[in-house]
Amino acid sequence: KSASFSRALIYFFLVVWALIVLFPFYWMVLTSVKSFASYNSEYIPRFIATDPTLENYASAFQAEVMDGLVFLTYGVSFPQGQGI
Repeated sequence: KSASFSRALIYFFLVVWALIVLFPFYWMVLTSVKSFASYNSEYIPRFIATDPTLENYASAFQAEVMDGLVFLTYGVSFPQGQGI
């Protein structure tokens, strides 16, 4: 009986830990599919997007800044990370 209680307690803490670890990724995706207006109009954040949009992804890949970011990522950061 004690072994089953300790196992249940371990699983409980593992589930809580998994939620804590995964929540920032969920929040990142949730924020990325909200429009700028809907994100800024929320006083209390919602945990579900009522009108998700891919507008942010489209504007990110169409921006002229993207060319500079690609250069920065592959031209500067990648060689430094590889020790070149």
